[in-house]
Amino acid sequence: MTVECLVSAGSNQGDRMATLQAAMQSLQTHPQITRLVSSDWCETVPAGGPGGQGAFLNGVVRLQTTLEPLALLHLLQRIENQQGRQRLERWGARTLDLDLLLYGEASLQTLELQVPHPRMAFRRFVLEPAAEVAPHLRHPTTGWSVQQLLQHLNESPRYAALAGGSAAQRRAIVLASVTGSDTRPLIAADAADAAKESQLSPGQELAAAWRRQVACLESALGDPPAASLRQSAEVAKEEDGGAVCWVSDFWIEQTWSESQHFLAEEAAAGPAMAKRAPMPPRSRLRPRLLVVVETNDPAETSRFARLNARLSLPDTGPMLRVPGDDPATAVRELSGALIAMQ
Repeated sequence: MTVECLVSAGSNQGDRMATLQAAMQSLQTHPQITRLVSSDWCETVPAGGPGGQGAFLNGVVRLQTTLEPLALLHLLQRIENQQGRQRLERWGARTLDLDLLLYGEASLQTLELQVPHPRMAFRRFVLEPAAEVAPHLRHPTTGWSVQQLLQHLNESPRYAALAGGSAAQRRAIVLASVTGSDTRPLIAADAADAAKESQLSPGQELAAAWRRQVACLESALGDPPAASLRQSAEVAKEEDGGAVCWVSDFWIEQTWSESQHFLAEEAAAGPAMAKRAPMPPRSRLRPRLLVVVETNDPAETSRFARLNARLSLPDTGPMLRVPGDDPATAVRELSGALIAMQ
């Protein structure tokens, strides 16, 4: 069976163009690959990894193949090796990098291969050339086409949200990742602690926390109801020429879902103590990227299961999963993602 695939290609060592052209020739002459179409090549800064690297020359190739997914992956790795690729450091400089982005509409999760590529949905240096050669190919995890992913990247607020994990984990990851002059943190108060200090039930306090988070986002993203928050957001925008990217340690859809869960439990136990609130329109406050902090903490099991159920719904948008038990890796992943979205 012939399958249409997308492959990204990049190089930031040696004669980059000669290396990329040699890789394209190797793909084009393979007997099980046909109809190869490559995008224009564009120069981009490295997205994460060690400092001091040269700029990448990046592009995307659309091809048709009868190779199985792992066979295609192994072919790409052989071509990398032929061009002198050395895997010494993650996201380090390389003569050639070939990534399998899409294999038809397959979704594969193995130790050796993840398809679709787990970071393609928010990387500008992937989506722009991909939209040249395959704008209508569908990303099976988000359900969006390549063109829709690029449109989301271009039109969504400059904002990434964290969900999952514990409040302390999310806060630490945000504060460690937001180190440049063009990023700003949005930190939420802990709803559980606030509930203990007030007379509100957990459901009521989560509903109040959701309202505070919405106000905070509207302020930072340009539709502010609160003058003090508006002023801090405007100062940040003036400092950075309007190019501020906000990173929150909360996702309003998770806070809202949790509030509804607890309010329903409280209503079942007695008279409802708070009204349920409608979610704001997604198009307005949807993050450019949702970062999910994975957790194995038994105390978070039920909440994380509810989050995963919420994430399985359609139209969630681009997502990146990071390990909650490895903060250094989580910070590297988020920092690289923020660069890749620019």
